[in-house]
Amino acid sequence: MNYAKIKKNSTANWVGISVSLYCQGCEFKCPHCFNKETWNPEGGKPFTDEVKKAMFEELKKSYYDALVLLGGEPTHRNNIETMTQIAKEFKELFPNKTLVMFTGNVFEKIKNYEILNYLDYMIDGIFKQELYSPLLRFRG
Repeated sequence: MNYAKIKKNSTANWVGISVSLYCQGCEFKCPHCFNKETWNPEGGKPFTDEVKKAMFEELKKSYYDALVLLGGEPTHRNNIETMTQIAKEFKELFPNKTLVMFTGNVFEKIKNYEILNYLDYMIDGIFKQELYSPLLRFRG
């Protein structure tokens, strides 16, 4: 799996302070996407064990409330295996912190994916500009 960035001290993607992991690769290519640079699964940088270790070290800080998985598309065929492992390890290491995933998929399509066993929240569905409202938070 490749990733675009890991954003520390994020307050934009969830309630409280989170670390946000932006993966590479998205087949949805939603019009008006705010992260078009993450569409190419070959872009970004490799998500190595060292990168994961550094991310989990960061998450040990007491002020972090959550890890947010987004992209790109966390359930993309290039990402799902690694994202599932990240989710599993995160919940083992930080059972009292929140795990959130944004996906363009709908629940019915991925309801049997193992990653769902570890999530606290999933925001599903593609982004639709015509439904956008700044008054609505955390919507696909």
